[in-house]
Amino acid sequence: MKELTFIASCSNIPLAVNFVNKFLSENNIGQVDKFDIVIEEILSNISNYAYKNTESNITLICDYNKPLNEIILTFKDSGFSFNPIKAKVPDITIPIEDRSIGGLGLLIVKNIVDDMQYARQNGENILTIKKKIS
Repeated sequence: MKELTFIASCSNIPLAVNFVNKFLSENNIGQVDKFDIVIEEILSNISNYAYKNTESNITLICDYNKPLNEIILTFKDSGFSFNPIKAKVPDITIPIEDRSIGGLGLLIVKNIVDDMQYARQNGENILTIKKKIS
């Protein structure tokens, strides 16, 4: 397990992506592009919406469950409470010009990962995602 804490800013997304990619490489795991998409979407949402005009941290924890052959990424932040699992999924069947803005990134994340769990504990949002390695 490895952990990285950094300031919640979109400018730090490459730092987090590189951190996870290094972890995956150290564990001989491919599928980096799918993890990049998930990391970028989750971190951009936290950076843009979790804090109102304040600067705070995000902690990203990477783990590899070898017996289940799955990667576990946990994102922790102390921003506004937000459960992405309960977030409204956009209706992609209606014409694009009639859709509300937002929600597509979380839809993409939900379609990439195998499991997503959310908890609010001790003033922190804790989002845990799991992805089986093929």
